Amino acid sequence: MADGALGEGKFSQRGRQRFIELSAETLRNGLLPKNSVSQLFKDQPKTKVVGVRFWPLVVARRLSHGAASGDGLPELVAPVVTEALVDFQGTISPQRNTIARDLLTPLPSDEFTIGAVEALDSFLTAEPLQPGDRLDWATYLAHCRKMVDAVAKGWPAGDQHYVPAGFGLLEPAEDASATVRNILDLYDKILADRPKAPLLNKIVSPVERLVTDTKVETALARRLGHSNPHFPLAEQQRQVLAWLDAAVPGDVIAVNGPPGTGKTTLLLSAVAGLWVRAALNGGEPPVIVATSSNNQAVTNIIDAFGKDFGKGDGPLAGRWLPGIDSFGIFLPANSRRQEAAEKYQTEDFQTRMETVDGFLAAKDAWLTSARAAFPDSQGDVAEYVSAIQGAIAYQVAKLEEADRSLEQQSIAMGKAQALGGDPAAAEARAQTSVSERGLVVESMQRHRAAFDRQQAQESSLLALFSFIPAIERKRVLRARVTLGGLSGLDGLQRISEIDQHLAQTVLKAETEYASAKGALSGIRKLMTEISAAQSARKQALISLDGGDGLEDRLEDRIDLCHRFELFRLATHYWEGRWLMAMEADLAGIVASAAKRGRSTLVPRWHRRMMLTPCAVSTFASLPSKLSYSRRDGGEMGQ
Repeated sequence: MADGALGEGKFSQRGRQRFIELSAETLRNGLLPKNSVSQLFKDQPKTKVVGVRFWPLVVARRLSHGAASGDGLPELVAPVVTEALVDFQGTISPQRNTIARDLLTPLPSDEFTIGAVEALDSFLTAEPLQPGDRLDWATYLAHCRKMVDAVAKGWPAGDQHYVPAGFGLLEPAEDASATVRNILDLYDKILADRPKAPLLNKIVSPVERLVTDTKVETALARRLGHSNPHFPLAEQQRQVLAWLDAAVPGDVIAVNGPPGTGKTTLLLSAVAGLWVRAALNGGEPPVIVATSSNNQAVTNIIDAFGKDFGKGDGPLAGRWLPGIDSFGIFLPANSRRQEAAEKYQTEDFQTRMETVDGFLAAKDAWLTSARAAFPDSQGDVAEYVSAIQGAIAYQVAKLEEADRSLEQQSIAMGKAQALGGDPAAAEARAQTSVSERGLVVESMQRHRAAFDRQQAQESSLLALFSFIPAIERKRVLRARVTLGGLSGLDGLQRISEIDQHLAQTVLKAETEYASAKGALSGIRKLMTEISAAQSARKQALISLDGGDGLEDRLEDRIDLCHRFELFRLATHYWEGRWLMAMEADLAGIVASAAKRGRSTLVPRWHRRMMLTPCAVSTFASLPSKLSYSRRDGGEMGQ
């Protein structure tokens, strides 16, 4: 992107039509004629300066017998590319100077070049163009010549294919060039300061992370805000918001979809959710920026922030602070601030809000609305802010309780799956098993009792002479007759063996019976657990949205009612926090309206996010909005 936006250096004769041609006189003195100035400013009449890109040194392909050679060389070559500002008087003020990237090696293929990137980098490192009030046109032209000589000494002198064309080329600068300038400045800062940058680390050294937590997408409390009471999000949009909430610093969430699939709608609810989460936590508001290299995308976003957030009904409806018409603040290029302020909320809007009169009017209006919404509360702004945060916490607790109820229900139903998925059928089978095991126990106990009676009635002489085999056989025979058809007696030759067998058989029957009763008790306990979990789930859902506790379209209902109400509460919470921040240092804030030091800019951005949760800007304009002035007068981005 950086290479591409440094400007082309090869053109065709037909391609000249897109440019404003610079005459030899303009190239000598740096002043545009009035007609060229009018052409540059015709679409921007209210701006004071216009950004341009121009090529002061153009050479043309030498003709042979009135025609160009067909050897594939470019018809026009313009190595020097300059970014500059032009004012109403036509004065060209160079800001940045370089050689077109498509004229320097290495290139993807064997194309026409005049030098190497390495040579250009070495020159610009030692002698970059120093823009400022003292830069005169002659100094600029000298820098151009030295830069060309650094990569191709004396060029185009000695090149038999090209001759000076006698004119230059100029066009309005595109945002891409400013974007790249900021990218390169950012690289320089990162290399110099080595700041902690989780996002950059993830991009440079990506680590594949296997997604295993299936609960992320189902947790209701992962998504706390919604932008309107009319249209719920689709399932795929909710998935994105859930992973956004679960993201850690440096994570990148890519959302892909063609036009019309709801990406902007998703963005609104993402911002709403982040605003609610921050209000719940009670710290500073998040600094959220929506940005793009595409001007139309930026316009679509800021338009959506103005018209697509719902106002709702009742005492929480709309904004409690007068004059706020959007949930986004537009940060245009400085040259377009006046034009943008006529349609959007810009930095000028915040400046108007942060005056003594603006604060007093806002406080009076906010307190009037707060008293109507919270009649049981009394006191100053801080009291109502605390009440609003309490209301947010109460509503979020309902979502968390609904999540807990679902988890408990899922755990109980998971246990039920081990029973075949039908607890009632499992209970019936267990009851049958208990009955059957009980009958076995009763039968064995009867056998045991019969055997004990038979032994008690036996002659003591038989027992005394049981060491005689014949007598012992007789005793065993009588015991078998007493026990009837009891299995397992075959092979037992002594009364003691029969007694031991009976004891083991009774114990086994009783153990199996106890196990069957335990299984039945466990199943019934589980059924009670499932019933309690289902009841708790239903009660949680009833408490959540006041409905009948049904799961059908639950997410839709929560989006349109619960999450939208949370967003409205968060809106008024942050409005109140803005009033508190203003009241804490009203005189200082008003006095520092024009200052751009770090101690001023950081709190200003936090206050800005209290009024409008998202800033919208292009990549080209954004860095200057996030920069603060150092004492030495330089700029240092945050």
